[in-house]
Amino acid sequence: MLRQVQHGVETKQTLLRRSLGFDTACGLLNRQLLGRLWLCHAGGRVEMTQLANLARKKPQLWVATGVFGLCLAVYVLTLAPGVLGGDSGELQYIPYILGVAHPTGYPLYTLLGWLWTHGVVVGNVAYRMNLLSAVLGASTAAVLYLIVHHLTSRHVPALLGAVLFAFSPTFWMQAILAEVYTLNTAFVFLVIYLLLRWEAARPSARDLLLAAFVYGLSLTHHRGIIIFLPALALFVWLTDRKVFTNARLLLKIVTLGLLPLLLYLYAPLRIWQLYPPIFHDQILDNLLGTSFGVEFEWPTVTVVGKFFVLLVRQYGWAVILGTWGLVASFVTLPRRYRPCAIMLLVAGLLTALFGLFYQAFDVEVFLLPFYLLFALWIGLGWQTLDKAVSARIGSVGAVVLLLPALVWSPWNGYNQLAVDRIDVRVRDIPPLSRSIAQTADEMFGYPYERDSTILVDWGMAYALQYRQAVEGVRPDLEILPINLSRRYDYVLLEEILAGRRPRRIYHLSAIVRYPVTARRFLYVIRQPLSNSTRTKADISLTKEAEGIVRVVPDDPIPSHRLNRNISSSVVLVGYEVRGEEFHLYWQARQPLDQDYGIFVRFFDDSGEPIGQQDKPADDLEVLHMTTSEWEVGQTVRDVFVLPEGTARIEVGMHRLEGEGIVLYEETISVELDSASSFKNRENVVYL
Repeated sequence: MLRQVQHGVETKQTLLRRSLGFDTACGLLNRQLLGRLWLCHAGGRVEMTQLANLARKKPQLWVATGVFGLCLAVYVLTLAPGVLGGDSGELQYIPYILGVAHPTGYPLYTLLGWLWTHGVVVGNVAYRMNLLSAVLGASTAAVLYLIVHHLTSRHVPALLGAVLFAFSPTFWMQAILAEVYTLNTAFVFLVIYLLLRWEAARPSARDLLLAAFVYGLSLTHHRGIIIFLPALALFVWLTDRKVFTNARLLLKIVTLGLLPLLLYLYAPLRIWQLYPPIFHDQILDNLLGTSFGVEFEWPTVTVVGKFFVLLVRQYGWAVILGTWGLVASFVTLPRRYRPCAIMLLVAGLLTALFGLFYQAFDVEVFLLPFYLLFALWIGLGWQTLDKAVSARIGSVGAVVLLLPALVWSPWNGYNQLAVDRIDVRVRDIPPLSRSIAQTADEMFGYPYERDSTILVDWGMAYALQYRQAVEGVRPDLEILPINLSRRYDYVLLEEILAGRRPRRIYHLSAIVRYPVTARRFLYVIRQPLSNSTRTKADISLTKEAEGIVRVVPDDPIPSHRLNRNISSSVVLVGYEVRGEEFHLYWQARQPLDQDYGIFVRFFDDSGEPIGQQDKPADDLEVLHMTTSEWEVGQTVRDVFVLPEGTARIEVGMHRLEGEGIVLYEETISVELDSASSFKNRENVVYL
């Protein structure tokens, strides 16, 4: 600008307008002052421009600070107070111990979290990591305000966009618990803000170079920002094509963009340090996140509908305003902002397409960059209406008209937050339905044998690992995340029972011991989901407590062989006594045409009955199959409770017929071996 003034291209009036940039009330007053300064100090143009920039920026910086403080205060009031489950539980302790998070490793977040948890002494480690998300979320709202103000030179549209996004349900949720998405959104808008500053400050390339460095830094945190690269490059091209012909400048941009990627050396170095060589082949998956590729599918009508439902869930009626703002960005903004409008449109289309094709169960968090852009369009949409409304009812009236929207947004966000908060209940692990922290205490309160292995749904596994890593609770236990909702999970279970360390259990656990040895106790906390998840594995689970079962490997060759025929189709292979447990081993020689129940009668040494246990035909008993599911030649184990003093048993099968029960072929009487006596549980060794 100064160079143009020196060549007499612009008038005094144009110089003052370009110096101020926006028609704010403060700017109108400063024009007269700066006009006098220009007349009196024609040679002091640099000082005058700096004064104008300060006068212009100071109010919006104060308001941005207020937005940050307001959002942070609300986030802290609603902050998750302690340890969480799922990925949040993992991200609460991984940075503290400098571990390796699930793919893609998040090295920047890990290192930043380590500095934060060791430098900020407030609450426990879990609370500090939750607080970090709150600070980053409030920062995103502040930068959003600055961008909308930069484009509109008005406070009200900028405040509207910032408030609606800050208190939208999905973003509010991510801002009150340890997660990676608030830092990702902060990076997205910080890069855009720096590019807008570069556009205004040309020919200086300082902000452009800074934007390149920040973009490279953001890649070491979350790869989602890759989607923005075409839009960002298009903005630079439309703004100043000379950048792409300046080899020296391009080299600086590429260098500053790639330099932060050296942080990705952190994950391989820590994996080599923490894990034995058998796990080193997982380094590439940790860096690239190849395991997430299965989430991409062609969108269906249902997926498209869900996309719009989620958008309305964030902003309500303001979706209409945001749609108008998208159109208005090409109509009402000054022509110099046309490259910015195109950049935002391209970025919005790309993020929306990603959300439609990437069909993860929590796709709304991956759509946060799109929601961020939409909040910006909402601000632009109101800016176009604000002028017309203010002309009719005044500026104060326009603000009053917006109050319902500013009140509705926190109300809507808070109500949905109360429903969705993941630390309120633990689903699918009944009756463990209290908070995550209380559930973790309850799980650790069970008297597991020393050095036991505990397999638990991933939603709780990381919460338990947090307690071990940070608080030192039961460090002897090996906690492994396993879902037991797929056949693949049972394959892992078989490997553990065989005394082999599975090479993959979802992702690398932060706390592991090697190897899983035989003759140790193995527990599973969570019931299997359905028959479709079962394998042919000879595995039995015996109920220990509500929600807790002990895994016992089936030996296809029982200690006491019988080979007694119930019928031509079914043979009782043998039995085994394990403490108070009585195990029967069955084998089908021909397919069974229907489901049969099983009964066992117990007699003492004088022949008196001392108990009977019946299992109906539809009793699946954890991993057991109904008889119609038995495959020919497969050995199936059934577990009963052995009454003390049992000397003889009678075993039979029955089926329902009308209102009665009909025995199936023969009833077998078995005299128990004298060595098969009742044993105390603590004297029994399980795998």
